[in-house]
Amino acid sequence: LTVSRDVKFLESLYYKEWKQQQQKLPSTPLIVEADEVQHPSRQVEVAVSEEEMSGVTEEGGAAEVEQQQQQHESPPRVPHPPERPRRDVRPPVRLTYGGRGKPNVVQAGSVVEQIEEDEIAHCYWAPIPEPKTREEALNGPNGEKWKASEDEEFGSLIENETWDLCDLPPGKKAITSKMIYRHKYGPEGELTRYKSRLVARGFQQTKGKDYDEVFAPVGKGTTLRVLLAIAALLGWKIRQMDIVTAFLNGIILEEVYMKQPEGLDDGSGRVCRLKKAIYGLKQAPRAWYHKLEEALLAGGFKKSECDPSLFLLQEKDEILMLLVYVDDILLFSASTALLDSAEQMLEMQFKCSKMGEAKYYLGMHVERDVEKGVLRLHQRKYCEGLAEKYGLQDGGKPATPLPSGFTVEPCADEEVVGDSDRKLFHSMVGSLNYAANHTRPDIAFATSRLASVVSRPSHEQLEAAKRLVRYVSATASVGLEYSGVRQRLQRGAADVKSGEMLLSCYTDASFNSVKADGTSIGGYVCLLGGGAVSWRSKKQNEVGLSSCETEYMALHHGAKEVVWLRRLLEELGVGQEKPTVVFCDTESAVKLAKNACLHGLTKHIRPKWHWVRRLLDKEVRLEIVKTISRQQIFSPSVWRRRIIGRA
Repeated sequence: LTVSRDVKFLESLYYKEWKQQQQKLPSTPLIVEADEVQHPSRQVEVAVSEEEMSGVTEEGGAAEVEQQQQQHESPPRVPHPPERPRRDVRPPVRLTYGGRGKPNVVQAGSVVEQIEEDEIAHCYWAPIPEPKTREEALNGPNGEKWKASEDEEFGSLIENETWDLCDLPPGKKAITSKMIYRHKYGPEGELTRYKSRLVARGFQQTKGKDYDEVFAPVGKGTTLRVLLAIAALLGWKIRQMDIVTAFLNGIILEEVYMKQPEGLDDGSGRVCRLKKAIYGLKQAPRAWYHKLEEALLAGGFKKSECDPSLFLLQEKDEILMLLVYVDDILLFSASTALLDSAEQMLEMQFKCSKMGEAKYYLGMHVERDVEKGVLRLHQRKYCEGLAEKYGLQDGGKPATPLPSGFTVEPCADEEVVGDSDRKLFHSMVGSLNYAANHTRPDIAFATSRLASVVSRPSHEQLEAAKRLVRYVSATASVGLEYSGVRQRLQRGAADVKSGEMLLSCYTDASFNSVKADGTSIGGYVCLLGGGAVSWRSKKQNEVGLSSCETEYMALHHGAKEVVWLRRLLEELGVGQEKPTVVFCDTESAVKLAKNACLHGLTKHIRPKWHWVRRLLDKEVRLEIVKTISRQQIFSPSVWRRRIIGRA
């Protein structure tokens, strides 16, 4: 055996011309001593003839074979070098429990026969995998159900006269489409239906040719919470409706062509000239909104000036409020006759599904006690599922959203997480933000700060996001509650003897809390009916030179929200007769708003921040309050005892 270091590795030819290189090699086999091959996954086999094996007995068989192997003329031949040891490949942390090991995921609908007792706590129900292609759907175990769902979708398209078949005009482009298959789940996570949706590939459209304006409003979360608070306090009924294949009702004004979808293609080579707005088109949401708006206005509704997705119907002394979020509709009224009339009107115009009393809307649970006038809004199922989604069931139950004293600042390059962890961070912050914007004001500050570093998170910030997920899951039942005695509308305004319908606001700011640029964090929370209806936590765009200045800017943003809410309440018939009280814990900021004082310290402040002075004694009344928890959950990280809504 010749050992030499004069070896050249032709990496560019190793794979491409392997056979040619093998043919050029000499016929003499590569000689390797058997004991020199140490790779555990390969064993060198030595050929032994039948004649040599014929004399082997059970007693001395092993010794004779070993002796014959040593004397055998043909040395072992190794056709390929042994494989290099491979590193231990583990699944991503988000797919594991406890951060390591294999995830114990039980697919919904599957049967588990044997599970170790210590693993039961780590098992949870995961969504059933959804087919990606038509072939996968129809040939899978639930092919008949997907076929029935697909036929229902095609039937809706044909019934709505969605397109006309024609030849593609010269110079025009036809976009393509795809059938999307989704499972629909109920409020308890149970599978309710198999849903198929034909979606146009709108990314193939060209602005100015087959689409122009695309904006379409949806119901604001603040408007929803205001309506729920009013309904709780006044004992109004809340009904829910769903518009079936809503977008197919929208009229397309532009000239849009689409190739015939798979499953309906007649093989003629013609294309679909779209008349209705199918899902996926750039202008589809806008076309549907205008169709619904036209129908509601024709039915006697009036569109709100504060929220274009809110429509009001007034008949004598009764009022009905309709809030729409794409195809999900909520109806609020004290009159059963008015509710029935509105439902009938919608059923005459569109194919609707009446869902009765609202209990589950946009992933939020609506629970109420009509007799006590109490309504709770929470996202318990959604929040509980976050820890399961990211494999964070273990790791304790944090008492606060963020650790005390924790700050979020830009990190150095060597501290930035890898691509997979960055995607995980993006997903977690997005999921947390949905809860923070709807029912969890207690995590508004933490989510806002983590979102500020979403492009370059550090390992420490990633761990903070995981902690926040655990906190939200551990406090999944936390939500919003609106309560008060049942009251009647009198002369277009609410009887506010007990003060339940009074709007109030709390503002706060943390001076110089963002060390990277010297800015501060400001926030506010507006209360109605004993519960929060609007809140915000955001980094201020300007650098304040004192705590007075940062609190003054926070007052400005809180006052803007109060003005809008007062106008909304006026439209809803529960206007505020007196100025709304805005609380602030900084005496100098309140003095600056009431008087043009402290000139030497505040002469540099931009005029727009003084706008709050014009509202005093008309729409806003300022009051000084000691440091309390209501507003401070939107600025610094605080201890559990300071967070409201925990009961």
